[in-house]
Parts: sequence; structure tokens; C-alpha cells
Amino acid sequence: MLSRFRGRGAVRHRRSSRQAGWSSASAMSRTSFATHFRTVAGMPQLTYLNRWWMLPAQRALRDGDDPIGSLASALGYTSVSAFSSAFKREVGESPLRYRHRLRGEKLAH
Repeated sequence: MLSRFRGRGAVRHRRSSRQAGWSSASAMSRTSFATHFRTVAGMPQLTYLNRWWMLPAQRALRDGDDPIGSLASALGYTSVSAFSSAFKREVGESPLRYRHRLRGEKLAH
């Protein structure tokens, strides 16, 4: 499962340059593009990107058995804590709780 994510970590860390690239590709200033993006998407670019970035994480947690730490590393996070915090902020629960809930498993306490 993790082989799908190799190399994506570098992409995740280039988000701000990607945002700038979006505005130049659209021949708009960054401010104009940000305003237009928010109007069309209903959210700021960074919020959109953060939500989008959690989709492969959610899929891997649902379908794979890789440890959370391996997944975090494959997705470009520097620590399990950073990944878990970002995941919880976007999804509303920890990666482990998410995995167990989707699979109908009980968490060991």
C-alpha cells in the first residue's frame, strides 16, 4: 500500500509554491487568484489542499494495514504526531480511531 505514496511527501512540502504556481498559471495575481479560488471553491486554497491531502491517508487507513508511522512517513510528515494532529484536525478523529471505526473494530484500551 505504501508504494503508492512514495515521493508524495516532497509534493506535500511544496504546497506553498504550488499555490503560487496556480496563480501564475491562471495569469492572476496571488491575491486575485486567492479571492477567486475562495469564491469558487468555498474555502481558501490551503484548506482545500489540506482536505485533499487527507484523502490518500484516509484510503490507506481504510484499505491497508501499514502502521500509522509508516504511513505518516510515506506521506511526507516528519513525525507520527504531526500526521496525527493534521489528520485529526481535518477528519475529526485520530488515524487509529478512524481505521478501527471504518473496519468495525473495537479499540483496545
